[in-house]
Amino acid sequence: MNRRAPCERSGSPRRARGLALVTVLWVLMLLALIAASFTRTTRTEVNLTRNLIENAEAEALADAGVYRAVLALLAPQTEGLIDEGMESLIRLGSENPAVARRRIEQDLRAELEAGNLAPEAAAMFTEGWRSDGTVYAWAFGGGEVRISIQDEGGKIDLNGAPDELLRGLFLAAAWTGPDGEILGLDPSEADALVDAIRDFADADDLKRLNGAEDRDYEAAGLPWGAKDAAFTAVEELQQVLGVTAPLYQAVAPALTVHTGSRGIDAKSAPREVLMALPGSEAAAVDAHLAARAEAPEGAGPAFLGAEGPSARSRRRVYTIHAEARAPGGAVFAREAVVRLGGARGYRIEAWKQGRRALFVETEATVDGER
Repeated sequence: MNRRAPCERSGSPRRARGLALVTVLWVLMLLALIAASFTRTTRTEVNLTRNLIENAEAEALADAGVYRAVLALLAPQTEGLIDEGMESLIRLGSENPAVARRRIEQDLRAELEAGNLAPEAAAMFTEGWRSDGTVYAWAFGGGEVRISIQDEGGKIDLNGAPDELLRGLFLAAAWTGPDGEILGLDPSEADALVDAIRDFADADDLKRLNGAEDRDYEAAGLPWGAKDAAFTAVEELQQVLGVTAPLYQAVAPALTVHTGSRGIDAKSAPREVLMALPGSEAAAVDAHLAARAEAPEGAGPAFLGAEGPSARSRRRVYTIHAEARAPGGAVFAREAVVRLGGARGYRIEAWKQGRRALFVETEATVDGER
């Protein structure tokens, strides 16, 4: 009689070893997935941290660029500092004016030649930068900084400019559409915008022919109405009915609220402002800009339809655009409005993050450390 081999029980050592092997394999797979996920998360956090550090470096470099430009703006005032020092010596009865002035200038020159003054401090005793939008390059802190200074006297004042000047700016404005086409405004649209701007800022509720008052803003579904007060910042133009984002970006660099002037200073006005003047033609504007670039600062040629430099000499307000690229490649743009004068020599009127515009190859870039 044949005996049947006993069945292998479910709890036999061989089956237990098989289950343990499968369990170990699953645990190893889970550990590998956890490790891969942890590695990826760590790499992402490292990249984010590096980006934050690089962005902070770029922002700090851009801020330094603003103050570098302030030093350049203050450089022409060195003449007054020398005069004050000379007068102090005269009051003390130590030297006559000619000898005192000559000694101060010699001392300053000796300090510069000996390298006892940092480049930033030395810049205060050299010729200042141009304030017509010329771009300057400055190497600092291991990064690159590009800086432009624009005299506000060369811009169109939202509160003081006549209607025809604003209208000319809107007609000259152009921007790129979503399909790459060049867009702009026709005369009727420009007229409507000028009327809307005047209605936005005037104190009454009388509507101009093509303007807009509170009822029109309400009809357009906007939660605000006309301001009924003068513009205090160019950014308020975005609240005017009919001003689109592309249009605002196109005209904002040409506008100011800091001069109150009816005209513009052709010695510092940017191209888009000169094109806004009645009767301006592109060829004449380009010829003026070329001649102005060859002339000393503030001594450029006159331009038909532009006001003289009175607004500039009275206000002494400048927009500084500083764009910095950190060693790692991060770029940050800082824009500040600076008014010269006062106990400190200058005052910050506005401080904000700017739009990137200067880190492109351009022949207008010159060395900031001349």
